Amino acid sequence: MLKELWGRIAAPIDIAKPRTVLKAPQKLLLGIGEVLVYPVCKGAPTNPYAIGKNWAWVKAWQQDGWGAFVVVERGHAFDFLAWYRPLVIAEPLSDEPTLVELGPAAHVAVAEPGHADGSPPRKHVAEFGWARVDRSVQISGVFSPTWIGGISAVNDISLCNNINVRPLDVHEAHRVKHGYPPTPRINVLADIAGVD
Repeated sequence: MLKELWGRIAAPIDIAKPRTVLKAPQKLLLGIGEVLVYPVCKGAPTNPYAIGKNWAWVKAWQQDGWGAFVVVERGHAFDFLAWYRPLVIAEPLSDEPTLVELGPAAHVAVAEPGHADGSPPRKHVAEFGWARVDRSVQISGVFSPTWIGGISAVNDISLCNNINVRPLDVHEAHRVKHGYPPTPRINVLADIAGVD
């Protein structure tokens, strides 16, 4: 028995198919100050990983409003994995907004970062149903780069998980209960950006 076991241990290991690895940093598809709007159902965006699946919750998703966010941070984890941090409005809008209409949108909060790469990257972004409103909003230096985006990139957390449009009350109660600092927020987008 021991000889048989030794033979199995000493036998050459079958070489598995090599994994596909990144040979260059992922492209940054979204710029700082870029404003995007997207369809939501009860505040939730579409999930590109679930599109086309025969699941009840996927079939139940029906657009009833619009969300919007502006990119306030972006970067590369380990110089390769792209990530973005959004500033998300807290109340859904009934009609697809213009940049001017977003200026006075009440209560926007910094959400957790996420990636928007997918395979291929541009297809993933397209499946969110996003529409670019503006690419040149000037963020006034309120937000400084942080390391936290790398966590989302490494853990493969999609940006679609973090752009739910929702009031902050319940979310903030959870943070206070567990001793976390308040979610960074501003009153309106016009307070920090070049939006009249």
